[in-house]
Amino acid sequence: MRPPVPNPANVTAPINIHGIGRSGTTLLQNILGISGFIQMCNETNDFVCGCYRAGELLNPTHDRQAAGGWTTRALHAALCAALPSDKPSWCQKMIGIPKAIVWDQLISEEDLAFAAQPCPFPYQWYWNMLSQAFPYGIDILMLRDYRDVIVSRNLLSNWSPEEIAKDIAIHYNLMAHPASHVGHVIRFEQLVAAPADVIFTLCNHLGITYTDAFLEGMNWYAVPSPGRRLDEARATNFTWRMHHQDVVTEQMHQTIAPALERLTARFALDATISAEAPVDQAA
Repeated sequence: MRPPVPNPANVTAPINIHGIGRSGTTLLQNILGISGFIQMCNETNDFVCGCYRAGELLNPTHDRQAAGGWTTRALHAALCAALPSDKPSWCQKMIGIPKAIVWDQLISEEDLAFAAQPCPFPYQWYWNMLSQAFPYGIDILMLRDYRDVIVSRNLLSNWSPEEIAKDIAIHYNLMAHPASHVGHVIRFEQLVAAPADVIFTLCNHLGITYTDAFLEGMNWYAVPSPGRRLDEARATNFTWRMHHQDVVTEQMHQTIAPALERLTARFALDATISAEAPVDQAA
């Protein structure tokens, strides 16, 4: 029988990849998977938040000290049962914003004061939950031009571009929140343009020895959008620039702009990144 990963030795210390859907999180996960010793657990945001919230609501004890420990232990047990592997480390994609919990029960006055638009979200609860569940986790943020995200997600899932823009704004606010644990930011466009440099820096951040084998992960362009092959995506530097004006409206820009300003300030992003402008790949 294989030992579980997460397990008691590492369940509190995952690599957490944050990002909005279609921002390159799967590509980053594939790259890390090259190491051979990191178990990739895919998208767990709703699973983690749902289990933790269920523990808060269904706790079998009135002892406050025991209650907090029980909630965390229940989540850890669920992860160990759901994700068995013999690898010593693990990585999960905490992408997007959790929609399996009832937000309005958790939103505080501080959350409203931080960012009430485009709609309120329990920012403090989210980061408190991650602190309790994974106190030794390493949090990485994957960013991509939000216009490309809107176009790509719309083509892949036929979601409303306006709703995608709202999700992006909430996610940017979440990442920019003062309680955010994010310690490293990766720009999708920079990863495409200079993969060796970006991956080398990431490996240093994670304490992993870099080898050129990590570059093999760049060949795994996950879930190409309908109507575009991998070679076509590479030819356009993985951008949807020619479709921006057809899909992304000024109202969407206005929805995202305040959150983008918070994100830029939080991580001291330069003007090019803060404008979310694609970086052209060198010829």
